[in-house]
Amino acid sequence: MPRSGNAAVVTVKLHELQAEQVGAQTGDLYEYQYHQAANATLLLLDGNVHSVYCEWHDDFVLETVKSDYEFHQVKTRTKKRGPWRLSEFFGTPRRTKAKRQNPADKTSFFLKMFQTWRQFESSTKKCVLLTDNVLDQDFQALLDHIGASSDATQAASDANFKHIVDTVNQICADLTNVTLFNFLRVFRWEPALGNVEDLQACRAMIADRMMEVSEVDVLHSETRQMTLALVATVRKKSHHTAKTPIDDDVLRSTKAVALPELLNLLSLSPDGYRALKQTGRHAVRTLSRLHRWCQTLGWPEQVIPNVCALKAGWHVWLHANRLVLTQLDELVLRTAVQQMLVGQNRPGGTLENLIAQAKLLSEKYSSSLATTPRVTPEIIVGLAFDMAVNAQGGSIQ
Repeated sequence: MPRSGNAAVVTVKLHELQAEQVGAQTGDLYEYQYHQAANATLLLLDGNVHSVYCEWHDDFVLETVKSDYEFHQVKTRTKKRGPWRLSEFFGTPRRTKAKRQNPADKTSFFLKMFQTWRQFESSTKKCVLLTDNVLDQDFQALLDHIGASSDATQAASDANFKHIVDTVNQICADLTNVTLFNFLRVFRWEPALGNVEDLQACRAMIADRMMEVSEVDVLHSETRQMTLALVATVRKKSHHTAKTPIDDDVLRSTKAVALPELLNLLSLSPDGYRALKQTGRHAVRTLSRLHRWCQTLGWPEQVIPNVCALKAGWHVWLHANRLVLTQLDELVLRTAVQQMLVGQNRPGGTLENLIAQAKLLSEKYSSSLATTPRVTPEIIVGLAFDMAVNAQGGSIQ
């Protein structure tokens, strides 16, 4: 377990420590948790998250590509109960004039998060309270004070900070000015998706995000089925019990959702996704439609990643030249490519002919468009794929 101070820091990984597991749980509260984790798995598409662990050391844990962890506790609180108060989260008793305060509650939400953080302190990037409510003024003021404090000594000047240490330290010797300061530096609260009373609305919001990231030309009913499948996957992995010692890869396959599994659930092409990953989220959004369009045309699977890369190259080039390429320039280029696509419906409209026409267009416009790099045949073909697939892909044979 990592410790603060001058002692050597030991990095502990998720598969090395046994986690408490409640086993299969049902009910709206647990389903709400599964929906939050399912929503978080869509972050895998951004390329910064490697895996999302379900019900292992926390409600769910994001493992970043840098091997940092982001621990998430999902807590619901109805609006009529008001915002989260400091005393409720930290389990602290009412402050009195007595020299020694009463001890804090051993079952507080904070203590669970703090103890998990202590286990993985050196590799923790965030400890997140994911909730459908907000923090009260005192709670937010404490976090603002921590953000403005340079060290634990300065943080301890806050009366609420001192009260937390005085009361929680009586039940947890690990809680000191230094450890509380370090924990609160990585603590975050974030709004949860929807609310526990309307899980159907939660699924609808996840489905909307799926449509956003994949831009699949499917019915909403199909997207809802994808959402149900994703939540079911999270539920299954949450219910699976694992015992240490366990291999890292085995734990990941049984308790975590990783990119290949998510792509399969979303009907996205892994090869095409890898080809587009370096170009950012916008290119990924149109991947599924492009992949299905290529399949409809009967193109071999092995060429589809190259098609994706060409289309992505157009978007990268357009973004890089957004300040020098005028709307009129882009309109002229798109008009020329549209005429080229129309020609594909005539006799002799093969892919080879499309490439030949793209070379002619690039020679025509490379000198008149002040772009860097100059427009190339590959960029022209990428634009052609982009326009064709957005027009339902009926023009290239």
